[in-house]
Amino acid sequence: MKKPFFILLISFLSISAFAAIDTLRYYTPGTPSLYFQTYPIQIARFNLPQPGNILSFLVTLGGDNPSGSATLHLYGHEGGNIIPELKLDLTPPLALQKTIAGDEKILVTLTSSVHVDNNQFFVWIDNFQNGAKLASDNVAYTAFCLAGSSGGDFYWEYLQTASASTTYKTNAFKIDVIIDYETLPVPSYFEDFTGPAGILSDAYSNRGASVGDFNHDGWDDFIRRNLLYKNVQGTFVDITTSAGVSGNPYASAFADMNNDGLLDIVYVLIDSIIIYRNNGDETFTPFTAATSSANLGYDGTQTLSVADINNDKYPDLFIGRLWKTYPTPLPNYLYLNNQDFTLTDITSTLYPIPSENLRRTRASQFVDYNEDGLVDLYVTNYYLERDEFWQNNGNATFTNIIAPKGIDSNATGSNHGTGVAWADYDNDGDMDLLLPQFAHPAYVAPYDHRGTTIYQNDGPPAYNFTDLIGTPSLDDDIEFEETHAGAVFGDVDNDGLTDFYITNFYNCRYSDFYIQKPDHKFELKTQYYLSSQYYNTGEDALMFDFNNDGKLDLVTGQFNKFVILFKNNIPGNNNYLKLLLRSVSGNSYTLGGRATVYAGGQQFTREVYTGRGARMGDPYTLHFGLGASTSIDSVVVKWPVNPPVYETFTGLTVNQAYTLEEGGHIVITGQHNNETPITFNVNPNPATDQITVSAYLTKASEIELTIRKITGSESLKLLPLTKVSAGSFIYKITEQQLSHLSPGVYLVCMKTNGIEQCKKTVLIR
Repeated sequence: MKKPFFILLISFLSISAFAAIDTLRYYTPGTPSLYFQTYPIQIARFNLPQPGNILSFLVTLGGDNPSGSATLHLYGHEGGNIIPELKLDLTPPLALQKTIAGDEKILVTLTSSVHVDNNQFFVWIDNFQNGAKLASDNVAYTAFCLAGSSGGDFYWEYLQTASASTTYKTNAFKIDVIIDYETLPVPSYFEDFTGPAGILSDAYSNRGASVGDFNHDGWDDFIRRNLLYKNVQGTFVDITTSAGVSGNPYASAFADMNNDGLLDIVYVLIDSIIIYRNNGDETFTPFTAATSSANLGYDGTQTLSVADINNDKYPDLFIGRLWKTYPTPLPNYLYLNNQDFTLTDITSTLYPIPSENLRRTRASQFVDYNEDGLVDLYVTNYYLERDEFWQNNGNATFTNIIAPKGIDSNATGSNHGTGVAWADYDNDGDMDLLLPQFAHPAYVAPYDHRGTTIYQNDGPPAYNFTDLIGTPSLDDDIEFEETHAGAVFGDVDNDGLTDFYITNFYNCRYSDFYIQKPDHKFELKTQYYLSSQYYNTGEDALMFDFNNDGKLDLVTGQFNKFVILFKNNIPGNNNYLKLLLRSVSGNSYTLGGRATVYAGGQQFTREVYTGRGARMGDPYTLHFGLGASTSIDSVVVKWPVNPPVYETFTGLTVNQAYTLEEGGHIVITGQHNNETPITFNVNPNPATDQITVSAYLTKASEIELTIRKITGSESLKLLPLTKVSAGSFIYKITEQQLSHLSPGVYLVCMKTNGIEQCKKTVLIR
């Protein structure tokens, strides 16, 4: 068996780099001592208020014999468990030696400090000799965290018999831990902005969230379970009723289901799938796309993933299900888009043997892992059932390649999969797999149950994977956690290195931020980024830049309630780039496509996907941290067709948001500074027989003016490259010009210095 997964990170740091030396204790000083000498193992649990270096221990031992002794072990986070199970020492065992009769405070100073950075550690004392007794106070404390059946209630003091039978006491052992704490930012980098952003956070269970700019105003809108929020320059307004959207879905997604350039909404309800067609005026029209018999239904839906699996430009759906009654499995579904707001069930092409479609699915994601222009599908299964990795054969059929790729296997079978997140974390141009796992500590050693790991994509020609668990590349970087749930990648500090946030099941368990270092290892930095009160966030999370400040913000839950929106306040001057890709040869929003940015001698790759993990509808806008790079050499887009088509874009600047349209068009989709090259307006909107374009030029410029349908199917050059003086500029698009265009949604675009800005208008007859 490989080394048990990612035990507590140990590093020996200079004390001078830390903030303040303090004493961590839970007992009440000056109280009479109690002893539980009938238990040969006595365990003190410590919650870690902030990361730091443990320097020494002060342990009170009792007993009449002045030569009494015991042994102290320091164990780490242990997966968030109530007591240590793996029992891996963070420092060699330490001897406790009495020199006087009665109670004695014994100081043990470490020769090298031990760094602790998770939310708990344990002091385990055993090997009591010559009547030595560990002293406890006589004060009764309540449990500091009540988890009940979801992980157990947590106390400060635990006792264990020789046969490993464990009990707790409501007292606290007389143990002091002297720690040199790190200096944390105050407040933490991520701020709970749910209320100020206008989002209702209530008792609804965690049924996911979805992001997409449905009205083309440059601000990502938001679905929280059954509510549609319009983003009004960083503040969300509930428009559910006025938009004509209703229902209580198990999962939702923004997706352009009819390939008209507008994001529709998909709702998976208990007995039907509803597609809400985007009408282009912030209203939606519902269509019943599919229904299911009551004995099958869609209840128990755990994941909804969207992609164009047959490259016909129309997004298709995968629905993964867990259970309705624990632990009875439910079948998954694969639906093909009929291009008319209806769906055809083609599940049998994925699962030709129905009995094989009865695993307990917790997460899924489409990804083009082998860069062939065909989206593949990863399905994460729970309950020690092996995951599924479906390679797209190019004819709407798939082959499960999980076994030959060597993913999700251990000495006794498979693992408890809980999430999935794909990203090019190591900046080598291919997509790697972060696989969150649920693993009870007691089963790690005897059954080789595996915790969370990263499978590194080895790239062409075979696109095999290297499991980084227990390897120098990743060893001791991601700490073992019993109840990991979902995870999301994102470069939260814009340094060009993709970080990730990972959630947890069970009460009294904490979710974590892992920040990537230049050597592509990860460092636990949760308490820098989130207040420690945010634990048990539930199944998953997503990131998007809700306020267009160039920083990725976080959406997650707390105590299984959605939604909590965290605003990113990380300081620094790192640069960024945001890209929205619009395809003509493939599906309009480029699902399955990707962009690679070349800047500062580095490359950064992102792929477009939505419907990741457990009901997370990730944004279509790709976010790139660029670090200190002040210029962009080029962007290469892989359009989602088979075989892939590549296109290179140049002339982009940092700290800007662009829409890159197939065919070479570059459109500014959001201004994040005051350096607007051109200000222009389009009236009227909607238009029938004439459109007036009015602009103000701050300086003489060469401009071009075009109008094109948002799908790219029709276009008209209105004004060729023309030198225009500074000041007011008016151009009227005549009825004769418009007569060449069919009704629909158009972009009127003005280009200057190679950069376009566009305004949306609706042409009606």
